[in-house]
Amino acid sequence: RVMNILFLAAGRPPRFRAQAGGDLAMFQSLAALSKLGHQVHLAVPAKPSEIEDEVRELCASVSFLVREPSGLEKAAQRIFPPSLFSLRTAKLWRPSVAQLARSVGADLIWAEASLSVEMVPRGEIPFVYVHHDFQHKLQEVRKSTRPSIGLDSLPAIAANPRKLREHLHRPSPFPGDQLRELEERSCSESSVVVSVSSSATDTIREFGGNPIYIPLAGATIEDSDLEVAEKCRLLLFGNHNTANRAVLSEVRAQLWDRLADIRDEVEWHQVGRVRPGEIDSDWTWASENFDAMHGFVDDLRDIFRPGDLCLVPYPYDTGTRAKFAVLAAYRVPSAGYAKSFACAPEYTDGEDCLFSPDADSLAQKIRDYVRDKELRTKLSSNVRALYEREFAFEALISKYEAALELAAG
Repeated sequence: RVMNILFLAAGRPPRFRAQAGGDLAMFQSLAALSKLGHQVHLAVPAKPSEIEDEVRELCASVSFLVREPSGLEKAAQRIFPPSLFSLRTAKLWRPSVAQLARSVGADLIWAEASLSVEMVPRGEIPFVYVHHDFQHKLQEVRKSTRPSIGLDSLPAIAANPRKLREHLHRPSPFPGDQLRELEERSCSESSVVVSVSSSATDTIREFGGNPIYIPLAGATIEDSDLEVAEKCRLLLFGNHNTANRAVLSEVRAQLWDRLADIRDEVEWHQVGRVRPGEIDSDWTWASENFDAMHGFVDDLRDIFRPGDLCLVPYPYDTGTRAKFAVLAAYRVPSAGYAKSFACAPEYTDGEDCLFSPDADSLAQKIRDYVRDKELRTKLSSNVRALYEREFAFEALISKYEAALELAAG
């Protein structure tokens, strides 16, 4: 049956021209629900902003919900991390979301990410929670990758006080295990939890949720007819957020020296933007040592070439690597640790990607890949075939239909 679905996208509307994984996830979901024939009413709890034509044409209606924070909230926003503080106060949006849901006759609320699901009124309308990541796990990653202040760093901080920002962190508005408990409650209260990470489904099930795995890939990307180039590029792909900081730090500390003998045989490229206040010592190091720092690239076909290799040595299992699927569409395989690929069981080492348990063996696999054009051609072809089989939009649409059947069941 055709349903009225209230699509809740807290903070910002979906974007067809995605600049981050969250943008990609929201547009993928919006497009899938519309393609299945449902009436999708987009609700954005945020100040009004531009809606792309590609987004608007998928929606039966578009609404922005605005709530003026109190003076106490404004003061607290200066103390706590903005994203976590927004999560703490998200319940204050529930009355306005409930009112909008009733006005559009919503049969179901589709809530993208943890902030949106906390804004959903409980006990009135069934809702789907699209789970992008566990915030309590990300907190641990941020702590482990935060630079420490040592005696050797004090002169640099004294000479440039702005570098102190690398070492400072704001207190969490969720003491103890409260953040984990909130995420556990969100999973258990949802009708269905759509997880973009396969490995996260086990935790969601432990939390009492009803998970279904739908990988993150976005709209189908046309194949490239380019040949595998003689010279390989080693790529880092992603905005300089928590995950990319961890990856860049790992490349610098664990892989750079181990790959010293092939540095002249490859080109090093960073694709993705960084905000001025987020420039850290690793980003500065990359700027001084890489061949190109591209920032945001509107058309990735201008950068990605079949047979290049993306380095994703992410030593944690959090969220998903949307970059795996996007790169696969351009015939670019990825390389990382076994833990880096835990979220995506579709990949097979040596067939459509490279992964290893440690830096020594990973460096050797990267070295072999760079120097073997036949191997590069094989993985380039295989990863595109995997993309068409598992990640093209046409392959994902039936998964969304199954999620809706579970939620409405």
